[in-house]
Amino acid sequence: MMPRSVQLCLDKFKADGLMRALQDDQRSGHPKEISEEAIQWIIQTAKKSPQTLGYEQDLWSIALLHQYVQQHAKEAGFP
Repeated sequence: MMPRSVQLCLDKFKADGLMRALQDDQRSGHPKEISEEAIQWIIQTAKKSPQTLGYEQDLWSIALLHQYVQQHAKEAGFP
């Protein structure tokens, strides 16, 4: 017996191909609170070395990245 998530992925693949199988379906519930632009800013920030932004660390921790985003989102245009 296959896990449900695997079966759903296979069903989507059979019906509509690979790209459809790899996409999540829209879900009901709480709407997004963060824009695509803000997500891209966070991703671009995470790709940088923290040292280039004044930190001693060579790599981001989740806590440090979170702290940076909280402190700099407004000045980057993401309230």
